[in-house]
Amino acid sequence: MEITIKDVIELIKALTWPVLALIIFVFLRREIRALFQSIIKRATKLSGGGISVELAANQVKSEKILEATDAEEKSKALRNLEIATTLAPKFDYWMKNFKHPAGRTQYDALLAWLVEDRGAQYISNNYEIFKTLAEVLAKMGYGTIPAPSEDEFKEAIKDNS
Repeated sequence: MEITIKDVIELIKALTWPVLALIIFVFLRREIRALFQSIIKRATKLSGGGISVELAANQVKSEKILEATDAEEKSKALRNLEIATTLAPKFDYWMKNFKHPAGRTQYDALLAWLVEDRGAQYISNNYEIFKTLAEVLAKMGYGTIPAPSEDEFKEAIKDNS
């Protein structure tokens, strides 16, 4: 077998893009990783090749967690987020599978859910969990931000007693 200059040129052509991609990846790996992490933090739905995946609500990062300065505050915010992300599907199911009065906004429905679907029992009269739930639901596409006020929350809870 004889190797000609034409064979060498074809080999160089075939290897140019993979080698260039490898060099770019090696030199920019930290920036590429940061870019993908940024996209994943903000993404709520991924699709490609005819496949679509909606990311779960537990991927939502509460701003309170990011802003927390001490470990106790961060732990509390994480717990609130954990509870809120388990409650979000319950609210979502209630919204999609039950009739609601005409003209009721999603904001109003969140308050009504406390009483009508016993949502208050899951929240344990904790307004911080309720606000975090409103954030999670907003990331899911519900019109729950700004969250109902603490007075509105207390009034709805009072009605539940």
